[in-house]
Amino acid sequence: MRTLFVDLDGTFILGNSYMEFLRACWLQGGLRMRLILVGAIAIRAVTGKRGRLRMKMTIARSFDQLDEVRQQAVVDATITAMRRIISRPVQEKVESFRSEGWGIVLATAALDCYASRFSEELGFDHCIASPPVIPGLHWQECWGAIKADRCRTIAGALYEGPLEMAAMSDHADDLPLLSACRSVVIQASVSEAKKLQAGPPKDVHVSVIDPLAAESGGGIWLWFMDAPSGPHDPWEVRTILSKHRYSLMYVGDGAWRRTRPGDSLTPAVLRVHCPRPPSALARISVALSRKIVRDSLQIFH
Repeated sequence: MRTLFVDLDGTFILGNSYMEFLRACWLQGGLRMRLILVGAIAIRAVTGKRGRLRMKMTIARSFDQLDEVRQQAVVDATITAMRRIISRPVQEKVESFRSEGWGIVLATAALDCYASRFSEELGFDHCIASPPVIPGLHWQECWGAIKADRCRTIAGALYEGPLEMAAMSDHADDLPLLSACRSVVIQASVSEAKKLQAGPPKDVHVSVIDPLAAESGGGIWLWFMDAPSGPHDPWEVRTILSKHRYSLMYVGDGAWRRTRPGDSLTPAVLRVHCPRPPSALARISVALSRKIVRDSLQIFH
């Protein structure tokens, strides 16, 4: 059976689902969850990359300890944010594979608590994700060689006949999986894609989707109220900016710039499809400015 494995973060969705999950935990998880988040992130900041797994385990365990109502609220908020940044070109590619009879599996390092529900909503046949943290059992994040092994095992268990695999990814973490595939779709900038293309064997068919570059026939993309909006023509942008003064505009190469009414729109890079979202820092900065100046100080102009 031919099986397509689709990465989640940076591929099927343009952003990072785990960042959306952390934000949802902060907003919906209650005071105890907020304290745990602060502690876990502080440890991660001090220990660097060595502390990433410990942070993820701590937060996953704490989520599992929330009551059912809070868990549902966190998952709902996470998935709502994820829906806004689905990569339409990747989604169209997935549907093209499906129409040709491929089995479609979401394969991600994201936590199963929200990844599995998201995969069901989007019509994937199966979901491979990082499992819940069970006391006394060794926990493994589903990435790299571990993810590749799970993909091969699942494909063999789910489907009969000779195994042919394809994959869609945006990151070098998936090279163990990409190297085992006959067909690969990479969603990355030109420079990032070149590095990834050097990994799979030469006989692998590779196609590239660029989520950053200008696209013919595109429009201006804005980010306001923590969601993307576009493509727009300049007149639409002027109207939006008159109502949403805390907006970011896509200016190319993955960068977004704060844009106010009257600012020049010349720096905008035009695209048909939504580019990668702004960085977490940019999103927090514009949201915090809006909260302080507009909501607290009541300054509207």
